[in-house]
Amino acid sequence: ELGVNPFPGEPLTDDYAKMMISSLKWSQIVAGIGMVTGSMKSGKGPYKGRGTSAALDKVKQTIQDAKAKREQAGKSGKGTGEFNDPVITKMNKGVEIEFKNPDGNIIKWIEQNPKNISNAIESAKNSSNAGKAIEGKVGDFVQQKTKITGFGQEVLDTTGKKVTDLDAVTSKQIIEVKKSASAIKTDQIDRLIDPKHPQFFNYEGKEVIVYIDEAITTTNPQTLAKVNYLKEKGVIVVNSLEQLGKVLK
Repeated sequence: ELGVNPFPGEPLTDDYAKMMISSLKWSQIVAGIGMVTGSMKSGKGPYKGRGTSAALDKVKQTIQDAKAKREQAGKSGKGTGEFNDPVITKMNKGVEIEFKNPDGNIIKWIEQNPKNISNAIESAKNSSNAGKAIEGKVGDFVQQKTKITGFGQEVLDTTGKKVTDLDAVTSKQIIEVKKSASAIKTDQIDRLIDPKHPQFFNYEGKEVIVYIDEAITTTNPQTLAKVNYLKEKGVIVVNSLEQLGKVLK
């Protein structure tokens, strides 16, 4: 579950971890500890002569360290990790950012002109489309609090196919805007926080905020599950402009 072997503390692949979990029995665990402590007939093991408690302490510490690492990553609500530097190219249409993610896929986008951002926000505010108008309202609120570096920013793959749109971006945060909690698409958010996602591109580790305009209802278990999923991943979920203002950086 934590991605490590509790005995030596070495990292495991997901497939190997699943295999271990499905095949291990208590007798095998005891035997494993015996091998580590040197208490088996072979008399071998890195903890030979130190007693079972030393091995158990080592296992406990390994598990605690792995949990602490996972919890810290989860609390951040960011795409944390060490990534390749993006390729930055100045083009006629603007500065293009091209990022090769851990899965080997290239994701790219164009940095927006500040003037174009302001115009896009104003246009969205006056849109007849309810969802677009909410995005404009949120974008306008954010730009009054801090500098916006992107609004409705298209993110593409190498074929030019759209991966997603970023509703509002600042130097430290990405704000995704939803009319209601039912409109949340967890896969869309995973692209921002999960380096293992094939379309991950948040290489700067920006904090992710999801703004939900309508009141979050607890009567729909599926909707509530989506909200809880985001919170468990460390994503900040807000349900009003007032709440949003308190978490902006």
